[in-house]
Amino acid sequence: MFQLYRNSAKIGLVGAIVAFPAFSRADFQERAEERVSVQTRSAEKLYDGEPLEVWRRRFSDIDPNSEYAAEYAAGLLEIVADRQAPDSIRERAATTLGRIGKPAVAAVPILGDILVDTEEPLLNRLWAGRALGYFGKYAAPATNELITFLFDEGVPIRHRPVPVEALGLIGSGHPNVVPAMIRLFQTEPTEDGVLSASDATLLRELATEAFALMKEEADIVAPLLMRAIRDPSEVESIRRKSVIAIGQIGSNAAIAIPVLVESLEFDSSEAVRDEAARALAKLGEPAYVVMQRYLAHPDPNVRWRIAFACGEIKSPPQIIVDAVSKAVLDSDELVSISAAESLGKIGTDRRDFIKAAIALLESDDRQIRMRAMRLIVGHSPLSSGEIAAIEVLAQHNQAETSRLARLVLRKLKDTNE
Repeated sequence: MFQLYRNSAKIGLVGAIVAFPAFSRADFQERAEERVSVQTRSAEKLYDGEPLEVWRRRFSDIDPNSEYAAEYAAGLLEIVADRQAPDSIRERAATTLGRIGKPAVAAVPILGDILVDTEEPLLNRLWAGRALGYFGKYAAPATNELITFLFDEGVPIRHRPVPVEALGLIGSGHPNVVPAMIRLFQTEPTEDGVLSASDATLLRELATEAFALMKEEADIVAPLLMRAIRDPSEVESIRRKSVIAIGQIGSNAAIAIPVLVESLEFDSSEAVRDEAARALAKLGEPAYVVMQRYLAHPDPNVRWRIAFACGEIKSPPQIIVDAVSKAVLDSDELVSISAAESLGKIGTDRRDFIKAAIALLESDDRQIRMRAMRLIVGHSPLSSGEIAAIEVLAQHNQAETSRLARLVLRKLKDTNE
């Protein structure tokens, strides 16, 4: 999200990404307790002709992206499939197989079986799911197992992101993925309280994140996301993540432009409004005319969001460059600095935005001044005329302006030495 308010120190945007909980100390204790009765492996057993101790030492040397990595797939798969091997070693083998990817695709059915095997410790089922996530679309043969695990009421909610990531990456690779994610998105709390409202919201958030991972392949769910965005009774997190998902779908979700514009102007959440501007930029050409028009919107809070989002456009058309160049001269300082930063990102003629940034060193708003300084220093070396303009400010009668100008000159000198 932008989180760029007039008094905010944060500048930036975040996209949709599924966050996965790390295993806690309690989780590892659970593993130890579950496996305490497992028979210790025989040191003599070989995996593709090599003892386990050799494989232990080999893990750190295997480069999953190398041409030779596939040569280890058979042995790694034998380790994963052996229930009597130490769980930690099986996990490392599974992860390595997932990172090897297509050459190790024979592991996918085995990992799918582990995922739904209730006799396996839960943590083992989790690392199997994580490994499938590494395979991406190549994990499609395990789609039904991932869906079974996702909707298994015996699996704690905190572990549900594991199958969601894998399913999101499989996307159109299997016809059951989108229906499963739609079902997840429609989750409601149960009357008996088994599934709380917060848990239901979390599961629905995961569905939106899966749609974002699918990108343009999720265009079929755009109307579903649009309804959630427009619903004022919907929780903020769902509206926000639905907007993010629309942006990730890209130009295939162009039908959502009016909804994004509504959110940009009227949503009660600053975070949703931030993401709506960014999503418009991600929709590409269908949204450019709208963005150009909204750079002249009467509300400066709309203008600066659009101006800032324009910096996210790769190879923007001239109509966007011209509109942002004009926005640099906006009387509202937040619009001006946001436009200047975007021009700095999209590689246009720097003279106008550097001139504007130098002028903004005199702003009464500290955050505007600091953003201007970063923009100037980030585009050094400056011309002699630009340096001269900053030197004039270094003699300013306002102590704060003078101090900052001297700091900029010092940083420029350090950068160019």
